Amino acid sequence: MRWVWLGLVSSLMGCGPRVQPRYASWDPVRSDIPRSASRAEARARLGASYALWRKWRDPNPLGIMQINPLPDRYVYERAVQTSPSQVGFTLFVVQGGRVAVRAFMTADPRKLSVGAGRAGPPHVTSRWVEHGAQVGAHEEGAPAKTVDQLYAECSRLIEQGDPLPRLYFEAGGLLMQCGVPAEECSSCESASMLWVSRYSLREVPPGDPAAWLCETESALIAPGNQSPFLASEYVCAAAEPPRPPGPPLESTADSGAICATDPNACAPPRPAAAWLQESPDTCPSGPEHTPLALDVGKSDPLAEWRFPFSSSPQIECSGGLRLRNIRPDP
Repeated sequence: MRWVWLGLVSSLMGCGPRVQPRYASWDPVRSDIPRSASRAEARARLGASYALWRKWRDPNPLGIMQINPLPDRYVYERAVQTSPSQVGFTLFVVQGGRVAVRAFMTADPRKLSVGAGRAGPPHVTSRWVEHGAQVGAHEEGAPAKTVDQLYAECSRLIEQGDPLPRLYFEAGGLLMQCGVPAEECSSCESASMLWVSRYSLREVPPGDPAAWLCETESALIAPGNQSPFLASEYVCAAAEPPRPPGPPLESTADSGAICATDPNACAPPRPAAAWLQESPDTCPSGPEHTPLALDVGKSDPLAEWRFPFSSSPQIECSGGLRLRNIRPDP
């Protein structure tokens, strides 16, 4: 599987114009991601980012008993742009230190956008979902790795790589991209990640993984995962887990017969979909412009990330241009 992913990215570079992905978080690695000044600087920055990851992954490192302990489960996503008109998104559900679910979706990057009230990403096509022992069966998609394995792969590239990999980090300081542009090394591996979330995808729809994600310009995000580029009035919401048609909650032993004779008397199936929902905001603010390639991250994991937002022109909102700032808490 590792070589299939490498082969896919490498084959894009072999003929015709090189594919320069729309965002620095997507593979193949963009050539305008700044270089590390030295191997020592690359080590230090990856180490600082890994410390942030461990803090996120293990919020209770001392093992203090909690009433509602967080489960050993998370979801993350990777992307590779294969042409100007296609990008592939691989979704991973990690549990117990292994990939339990892997899913693959494709889209036209030129059509990806943000829009409220839409059930599931309208410009995304679900391709397949793998569960348990099936994980790794398909040749498409990024290889099944945990986030810890991505950090380990990046560390190996720093220690053994020549040239050094380009490093880029998301707004909160977690690893976003680690690799070498194809023009410098056509067969080098990369370790990339769009986002990571604790949202529990226990019931990924077998044939439609995109149904549980929200579409944005740069990623398909999980419910509750606040993209730094979303306008303040948007939130990625999710329906309840899917349920087949059935009798109402106050059903009796004869309710099955009632459903057969009068379907309107019974509860409808619950939709299996996520959507961008508009939430009340008296002074909404939104991005000043569509994010550019390098706007999605930063070179130093501990640096402050900034992006211009404009707020409502109403007097009570103090409208105008302002910056959305995110600074990691080591």
